[in-house]
Amino acid sequence: LEVLYPFLPSVRRAYLIGEAADHLGGELDGRVEIEYCGDLNRALEAASQAAHGHKAVVLLSPACASQVQMESRSTLSLLDPSTMAVHGMPPVPMVIFSKIKLGVTPDINALATLIIGTVSIGIMIASWVMFRQSKRN
Repeated sequence: LEVLYPFLPSVRRAYLIGEAADHLGGELDGRVEIEYCGDLNRALEAASQAAHGHKAVVLLSPACASQVQMESRSTLSLLDPSTMAVHGMPPVPMVIFSKIKLGVTPDINALATLIIGTVSIGIMIASWVMFRQSKRN
């Protein structure tokens, strides 16, 4: 769960279900408010009631899932944040998405500028190479 720690300040409450609820509760204790719900229906009801009347986002994020819940092992690995981490850091799209939910900040603007600039330079180089090749023919 260490991959998720940077994002926990944005989490108001975790609704835990399933076999791993106790383990996850122990990991999250003191970091976020925890509610043990038992099953998905109760978790959705509790999250819906907590979000009602507030500008809130309810994010369903399976931290652990049984093989029975997933159609294939590849689906399970796609949902496991630890398989997406590189050198202990979450992937850039996950960081960008989580920050944009909280509002666009100067660091997101700077990152977007770098991405747009890099893509623009790549397009200009490709266009220049194609232009030179068409002149030769």
